[in-house]
Amino acid sequence: MTVSTLSSGDLLFLTGFRRDLAPLRCLEGFANHSVPKSPGVYFLLAKPRYRFPYPKGKRSTVFYIGQAKNLWRRLKDHQKYICEAKQKRNRSLVRYYRRYEYAAAFGERYCFVRAKGCSPRALERRILLLFAERYGCCPIANGAEVWERRRR
Repeated sequence: MTVSTLSSGDLLFLTGFRRDLAPLRCLEGFANHSVPKSPGVYFLLAKPRYRFPYPKGKRSTVFYIGQAKNLWRRLKDHQKYICEAKQKRNRSLVRYYRRYEYAAAFGERYCFVRAKGCSPRALERRILLLFAERYGCCPIANGAEVWERRRR
């Protein structure tokens, strides 16, 4: 399964971005997907049967939200590091290890929104705020540094 529809709770917080959202796909078949080399924000999601609990009592498959100047390159890197995490190699990826470990354990689905008329960092900040409003915190694999940036 490479393309699927989002279940009712996955990305509901993206009310203003739903029509710009790319189809949900598995990183496993990344080479066959048409991912732009343009800037944007991407979402890493677990398989549908895994839903992470968040403080507001809601659950979501989203475990990471990131931004990239080149979506294709960033998602390709994620695919590589997730593969290494699955094989338990190259544990020197301390800063990024948590998101790859989550993807290796719970599934590596992704989708993205292109940044149109703003920087990918500004778009990521807006989307993280929307996520935090709905779930009470940033995604589980984003880490505390994103939460600190959000409060500034």
